[in-house]
Amino acid sequence: MARRAEEFIAEGRPSSLKAYVDRGEMLMASTSDRVQAGDALAKQVWDEACYYLAAACVTMQHVVNPQAW
Repeated sequence: MARRAEEFIAEGRPSSLKAYVDRGEMLMASTSDRVQAGDALAKQVWDEACYYLAAACVTMQHVVNPQAW
């Protein structure tokens, strides 16, 4: 998540997370506080992460579903 946010910031997308990058601070994977503050970029990163986590969970459910065999 942090890497994805940094990619967007490097592309010039506006975000409150840019202040952390400008100070040389490492972005942490958790962006939930910035999402709650209304940061659109943080929300997009959060939504992408949730989407891929959900896709992985569904895939694992299908892989280990004994009824499917």
